[in-house]
Amino acid sequence: MSYAPQTKTIRWGVMGAGRLARDVVREVQSHGVHVQAIGARDQQRADEFAAELGLPNAHASYFGLANDPEVDAVYVVTTNQAHLECALIAIAAGKHVLIEKPFAMDATESSQIQAAAQAAGVFCMEAMWTRFLPMHVEIARCLSEGMIGEAQYLLADHSQYLPPSISERLWSRELGGGALLDLGVYPINFAARLFGLPTGVVARGTLTGPDAGPFGDGVGDGGVDAEVAIIFDHAGGHRSTLHACMTQAGPTDATILGTKGSIVIEGPFYFQTSFKVLNPQREVLYSYESPSREAGKIFQFLETQRCIDAGLTESAVMPLEESVALMGLMDEVRSQIGVVWG
Repeated sequence: MSYAPQTKTIRWGVMGAGRLARDVVREVQSHGVHVQAIGARDQQRADEFAAELGLPNAHASYFGLANDPEVDAVYVVTTNQAHLECALIAIAAGKHVLIEKPFAMDATESSQIQAAAQAAGVFCMEAMWTRFLPMHVEIARCLSEGMIGEAQYLLADHSQYLPPSISERLWSRELGGGALLDLGVYPINFAARLFGLPTGVVARGTLTGPDAGPFGDGVGDGGVDAEVAIIFDHAGGHRSTLHACMTQAGPTDATILGTKGSIVIEGPFYFQTSFKVLNPQREVLYSYESPSREAGKIFQFLETQRCIDAGLTESAVMPLEESVALMGLMDEVRSQIGVVWG
């Protein structure tokens, strides 16, 4: 996937002034993306963010950012429960939107965003940045060329040590916390990209609260998943075994097993990392070494800008219909493990 220079500079506004927003803005600025404005819930946070990152405009509300005439596209990077509100505010103001994953809290909210964007005729995409990484594009090439025969199984882990002292919001049901929406979304998305949406789902999980071990007692409002294990059955006999956890660090790697070999992706598999193609004797047939180990958030911004420049309202790589379907899939996982919003 290549990105030609844009015919018009896209001026970005950012909704949300947290740590992730800072990290992403720094990365995309270093690649020439023009970030014009920040919108936060109060003027002081907005001013501090703007001063730190050199942004011309600072707004004390998301509504103010959305209605800034110097903003063309909005990156929504608030806490999960605010994605719907922020996306709808931006869309109502006629702005294009890139919404940090998870797209929303559930499939119903995701459908609302989809409908609003389509009615307004603006570009809208979930910020599933892994789909646009050069490393994942190269994996797709290896698969299409049959380097491992027919891909049959995926094994993927995304486990990080994220106690409340590191990420308190993940322990809050009110804020849409839990391992599934913030961590499990990556292996789930990868599985769907490889084999399509599953035909069967089995999930087991451990919820925060009195039985969640030393991190769960008296933290947050309880009832979110500290850990979740998922098995997907896909059409054609393919299967994915996925795991996400926020109480222990894991390998964060992934392996695709095929009829003639395997692709082993170094952790974190959701970053711009390296991988090896192995034959059944574990001999290396091909190696991909990433020239950079930065996260790679820039590529989803370049895709958004390419689509806007071309007059498109969706990306074929991460279409809205698939974001809604994947959210419905995570609704089913939440149902099976007992996570209930509200």
